[in-house]
Amino acid sequence: MKTICIDLGGTRAKAGIIENGEIALYSVIPSHSQIPFEEVILNLEELINDLMEQSGSPDLSGIGIAIPGVVNVHTNRLQSVNQKFCGAVGFDFTGWSQERWGLPLVLENDARAALYGEWQFGSGRSYKNICLMTFGTGIGSACVLDEKMLYGGNNQAGILGGHFTVDYNGDLCNCGNRGCVEALASSWKLKELAATDQSEPDFKILFELYRQGNPKARSLAEKYMGIWSAGIVNMIHAYDPELFILHGGIMNSADIILPIIQEYIDKYAWISWGDIKIATSSSVDKIALLGMHHKLSLNQ
Repeated sequence: MKTICIDLGGTRAKAGIIENGEIALYSVIPSHSQIPFEEVILNLEELINDLMEQSGSPDLSGIGIAIPGVVNVHTNRLQSVNQKFCGAVGFDFTGWSQERWGLPLVLENDARAALYGEWQFGSGRSYKNICLMTFGTGIGSACVLDEKMLYGGNNQAGILGGHFTVDYNGDLCNCGNRGCVEALASSWKLKELAATDQSEPDFKILFELYRQGNPKARSLAEKYMGIWSAGIVNMIHAYDPELFILHGGIMNSADIILPIIQEYIDKYAWISWGDIKIATSSSVDKIALLGMHHKLSLNQ
């Protein structure tokens, strides 16, 4: 089975041709999440066509796209987004794929795509109950319970871990809620605070300064790690996982982050049966592509 899969993030679109669980070709372009979606689609068409040309017109089984937002997996349409790819809501991805290439298409929430990949190919293999939290422009999540991906009645169960309230008097989030994990400790909030010595801080810079002993960076990073930990404990209490996977480029600083989160969980999580394993993503850039490949295989 050979597929083209795309992980359409807030900053970058990662794509690959995948055959039998192996990535044969890989490409990355800027995603430009704030431009009109008609232009985003044209960029995706060019990306897909380039991959097809590089591979010598492969015999493809389908196209898989992971995208941030609430995805109706029955209709392959976006139901709702949070300030990224706003024009994509209601777009007919299935019709677009059929018209351009005559191929079936599967659309999925990006955090679920990452968890499908981890569950089938990465850190989550052999586990039946898994939660994942992904740190990108915002904070997303996904859950596998009893070896089934969690969707709920309206396609949003498990994916709103970034919008669990950890301070009901906290800052207003761009989702409309107050005191969300994302409102208090996401990369967009970090840029808003600009609390380090950088004019455009990101998590990479924050943890570099942390390692250098910068007092502002250390204070802010410790605050953020506490907020993430509280959100993770909320998810543990809600979903009862055996394994919790942390996904995103921020995990390049896992040596700092994991011990602090583990200590918080050990102290505050109500776990009556044993210890939850905390793991990092097996492949930050490519695991969602493998997840979409697996999702396509379920439709064969």
